[in-house]
Amino acid sequence: MNPFFYPYSGGTETVILEVYRRLAKKHQITVVTSNLPGEDRRVEELFGIEVVRLKTDYINIPKAPLPYLKMYGVKEAIRQCGADIYHINNRFQYTLGDVNEIKKNGKLAITIHNSLPQNIDLLTDYGGFLYDAAIGRRIIGNADLITGVSTYAIRTTVPKRHLGRSHVVYNGVDYRAFVRRGRRDARVKKIRDRFGLDSSTLIDVGRLVPQKGHAYLINAVRHVSERLDVKLLILGDGPQYQYLKNLSERVGLLDSVLFAGKVGHDSAPYYYNASDLFSLQSTYEPASVALLEALSSEIFCAVARTGGMPEMMGKCGLYTMPKNPHSTYMKIMEALDMDRREKRRLSAEGRRMMMAVHDWGKISKQYETLFCSVCRD
Repeated sequence: MNPFFYPYSGGTETVILEVYRRLAKKHQITVVTSNLPGEDRRVEELFGIEVVRLKTDYINIPKAPLPYLKMYGVKEAIRQCGADIYHINNRFQYTLGDVNEIKKNGKLAITIHNSLPQNIDLLTDYGGFLYDAAIGRRIIGNADLITGVSTYAIRTTVPKRHLGRSHVVYNGVDYRAFVRRGRRDARVKKIRDRFGLDSSTLIDVGRLVPQKGHAYLINAVRHVSERLDVKLLILGDGPQYQYLKNLSERVGLLDSVLFAGKVGHDSAPYYYNASDLFSLQSTYEPASVALLEALSSEIFCAVARTGGMPEMMGKCGLYTMPKNPHSTYMKIMEALDMDRREKRRLSAEGRRMMMAVHDWGKISKQYETLFCSVCRD
């Protein structure tokens, strides 16, 4: 159960697709999700998964990263599924009534993808705290299985009395697709030619919302550009597009900050390979799928030390201070000046970690084992 599903390509949605397309080979899987505005309920099959798309109203909330979705017929869908276990992936979109209906029909599992909001803005942080105090913690407390995508996500979100029965299941990465490719690769060359990437190139991947910290990175790149020729390639779309475009012009980087928009999974590996350095300056980041993709591609990384990112990267890259363009500038310069062999060594170690810990096959098996253990209780 999640408000969004494929072809929507957010981080949580990627996890759900990659895990359940694998589990669908052995188990009967149904995803209950939203439909496009104005469309009635429909059912389809994708990747061996039954997908129930409910009639949905989209309610835009000022400054919220995503709209609130009022999905019609959630309780009916729960009853019709007749599932052994119901897996909620976004506690902010479901009611205690939905949870009660689940408990009447089967077991409840919840995964903490979005931890307690922190360092986003006052309204979001306070609103998230109030929601969890009133509803979110009760949903978590009713769960037969609690998982989180990082230790950070669990530690900051799960009530202390439930920590002992919580499990960390990290996000995965398709390391066969996200792999180092030479600059002579035809698709990599095409991207570099299209955007004129003839200088040092940074890449940032994420929805254009304040908590992804694009503004801090742009201000850091302004200082980098005073010392060398540099380009910043931003993948993603969102409500901050015009603001970030205007900011780039204001600081004299109109031709150096390049917005590629939303890029599909098949194309994304080539964009990473067209770049020299991955930098993500999020102020809130429970577990970044983009960071895993960059590490798997053996692109050197300089990211903010926030949320679950240190768990993802370990010692395989450089860390900046959150919300600090000067710190980001210094670490970008350090990364670009670093000995090439040392960067290659660290990048290769990062990829080995992706293959050992973040393989989707292993991640799916972890979920399967936990689900089956709950269903046997």
